[in-house]
Amino acid sequence: MGDMGTVDGGNSPAATHTRVAAGDLTLSAQVRGAGPAVLFMHGYPDTAAVWDPIVDRLSAGHRCIAYDSRGAGSSDVPAGRD
Repeated sequence: MGDMGTVDGGNSPAATHTRVAAGDLTLSAQVRGAGPAVLFMHGYPDTAAVWDPIVDRLSAGHRCIAYDSRGAGSSDVPAGRD
């Protein structure tokens, strides 16, 4: 997938990276923008980065939260499959 750039001319808010405890694991999340919250969840084998072009468009008027699911990206990998 090529670089789609930003629709707003690069004026979207900067991302804040955070880590959130989720049971025995810690998930990595990116939060950008302010306003009504929109949660972005990816599938296998992607990471939260798959949503970057959409977050670029929506973060001017929404609080966009994209996280790496367990075992993906910067989130912790579970010890077992259960």
